[in-house]
Amino acid sequence: MQIKLFSQNFNYIKPNFKGISGVSHSGIAPLKTDVVSFGQKENISQTAEAGKSKKEIQNINKEIAKVKRNLNKAIKKNDAEKIFEYFGIKTEKDSNGNLIIEKFSQPSEFYTFSDIGIDEDSLFRKVKAITSDADFSTSSISEMQNLKFIGGNANFKNSKIRNLPKLEVINDNADFENSRLEELPQLKFIGGNANFKHSLLKNLDNLGTVHGNADFALSEIENLPSLETIYGNAIFTVSQVKSLPRLKFIGKKADFSGTKEINLRCLEQIGNDADFSCSKVSDLSNLKYIGRNADFLASKVTNLEKLKTVGGNISFSNTRIENISSLETIGGSVDFLHSKITNIDNLKNIGKNADFCGSKIESLPNLKTIGGNAEFGYSKITDLGALETIGKDAGFFNSRVTCLNNLRKIGGNANFFLTKIKSLGNLETIGRDANFRNSGIEDLGNLKSIGGKVYIKDTKLTPGDFDCIKTGKVVV
Repeated sequence: MQIKLFSQNFNYIKPNFKGISGVSHSGIAPLKTDVVSFGQKENISQTAEAGKSKKEIQNINKEIAKVKRNLNKAIKKNDAEKIFEYFGIKTEKDSNGNLIIEKFSQPSEFYTFSDIGIDEDSLFRKVKAITSDADFSTSSISEMQNLKFIGGNANFKNSKIRNLPKLEVINDNADFENSRLEELPQLKFIGGNANFKHSLLKNLDNLGTVHGNADFALSEIENLPSLETIYGNAIFTVSQVKSLPRLKFIGKKADFSGTKEINLRCLEQIGNDADFSCSKVSDLSNLKYIGRNADFLASKVTNLEKLKTVGGNISFSNTRIENISSLETIGGSVDFLHSKITNIDNLKNIGKNADFCGSKIESLPNLKTIGGNAEFGYSKITDLGALETIGKDAGFFNSRVTCLNNLRKIGGNANFFLTKIKSLGNLETIGRDANFRNSGIEDLGNLKSIGGKVYIKDTKLTPGDFDCIKTGKVVV
């Protein structure tokens, strides 16, 4: 949102988001700053001297001396308005005498406020709001008792600030990496990316919304009791977070890999990839939507009873998941190899490959489409239920399938080697080679075309059975 300078109303407006935007994961963007700290020595510091000529150093020292002379009275009286305005920072007072300033950073890339004798704690004593960007990365401030609002980016990286008791809103990116902040008791809203890596913060009791990416990896934060929405990526891997009792929505990627037990029972939607591998998270009972790939390898999750859509790939192999009873759509590939799942009665569409090898699933009552390869070998499936289309290869080698039911099309190769199927029933098309060797197939049913070769060795089929079918070479 855009904040008009010198407005007294600092309420933020939560945008109404519809749908999920396109996804790209670039991590937490660092906050840009033109400010460089060179210590607090009198005049130009030793760091600033590096690579500069004697004349340049002299000019900088003259500039510092000039600033000190011009601000001598203002510094003595701690006249914050005059000091800020001297450095081009517009100010306004509210009815209570509190200051609203346009922006904040150090006065120069060669010297700080401290270098010219200004106590930054005193300078900020009455500052209530900063309407644009604020850079505290090289500041000597230790606390800001009155600051409630930052309208732009807030850079606290490596800052010395320990306490911001009234800060409620940061309207753009917030970087707390390696900061000394211990508390942000009133912070409710971050309008951009939030980076908490290596910060000392432990609790963010009132934070409800992060409008960009939220990176809690390697942070000390344990509790986020009010957090409901993260519109960007949510990164919790190797974090100390224990509870997210109100979190409902993650707009992009969710990374909980390797995390401790976290309460996520209210989480309903993840807009992009979901990584719970090696996580101790166990309760995702309200999760309904995953936008792309899902990884639950070696996680403790057992129940996904409300999950309806996975937009990408998901593997249930080597997981503890038992219940996916509401799942309707898998946009990518799925692997049920040696999984504990028995019921996929509501599953209607698999966009890519499906591997049922070694699974406990027995029926496919509503599954109509598998867009890629389908492997049924060594599974317990006996009939294909509502399945109409397999987009690529179909493997029935040593399967228990006896009836193809409604299957009409196999887009790639079809391997019936050692199957118990006797009739192809409603199957009309096999797009490439068909291997009937050592199968029990006796009746070609409604088969009209085979796009490749046909192998019929050790079957009851003869080349004459294919006279009315469009095929490639029949190999006896």
